[in-house]
Amino acid sequence: MTRLGRGALSPAALRWRGALSPADRLTWAVHAVVVAALGWRHEPWRDELQAWSIAMATDAPWGLFPNTRLEGRPPGWQLVLWPFAQLTTSVRMLQLVAFVVGLIAAWWWLRLTALAWWLKALVMFGFLFTGGYFVHARDYVLSFMLLVLSVAVYRRYGVGWRLTVMLCLLAFANAFSLAMAAAFAAAAWVGDAAAARRGGATWRRLEWFGSAALCVVWFAWAAYLTYPTADNQFQVGKYKGFGNALTRSFLPLNYEWSWLTRIDDWLAALLLLGVLVYAWSRSMVAFGFAVLSFAMLLYNLTYGYGDYWWHFGNATLVTMTVTCFA
Repeated sequence: MTRLGRGALSPAALRWRGALSPADRLTWAVHAVVVAALGWRHEPWRDELQAWSIAMATDAPWGLFPNTRLEGRPPGWQLVLWPFAQLTTSVRMLQLVAFVVGLIAAWWWLRLTALAWWLKALVMFGFLFTGGYFVHARDYVLSFMLLVLSVAVYRRYGVGWRLTVMLCLLAFANAFSLAMAAAFAAAAWVGDAAAARRGGATWRRLEWFGSAALCVVWFAWAAYLTYPTADNQFQVGKYKGFGNALTRSFLPLNYEWSWLTRIDDWLAALLLLGVLVYAWSRSMVAFGFAVLSFAMLLYNLTYGYGDYWWHFGNATLVTMTVTCFA
């Protein structure tokens, strides 16, 4: 047994865990009530309404591809919204879809994460998982659900076609999830390479190479749909700084205090080091996923996409997903 690939997983890790513990069920139920109450009082705006408007105004699902490319993103979230947008124009339907996706994401994260119950509750009732990603009806909650489900599929089936399907779906959620899907794929397939060679079966090698090739092609397509065009809304911004990007990933504050600005890079480095040490303790695949995700996300965040908590918070999604690896 090694720490690489599926061979690193113990029989207990490969089994589906049972139902949520009573403490986790209570956390999930109370969190659902809080999110429902906050969502009911939340008035959708800007990007939420933009996604809903695109889904309503598009006559067929394939029409979403050119429409969302003007926004610089793949059409995954709009494809989810499209059938519901054909039934009603009410934004409550948009919020309901996001709420259900959030319920699924929260359930599976609570089921898979290795954190103690009180840490799970602390995360779930923190800003990003209540008033942030779970109340704002945007594609980030879809990204988190698909990311956690990808880990669930990997833990049970390892590298193969099932994981490929999940990562391709993840890559279509938004530009950040494309980076995370590519990082996950690279870490998982490299980690499984030795096991695939030792396996000896031709079908296993074909599955390894075929699924890897599909990931590469699909990710390239998603990148093409994401790449800024002359007439879309995103342009490359000025460099914002490594420390600024990473500290705001974990501390979603609009800080301008001189003392925090001075220790910015030190705090960022300590946070990053702590996450990577923890990821290493989980598995080599978790470590590779964290390293590659942070590298791509921080390069993106330090140059473009503005100073917004929902962008920087993707680093927190990576960290919380790392806790789900066995």
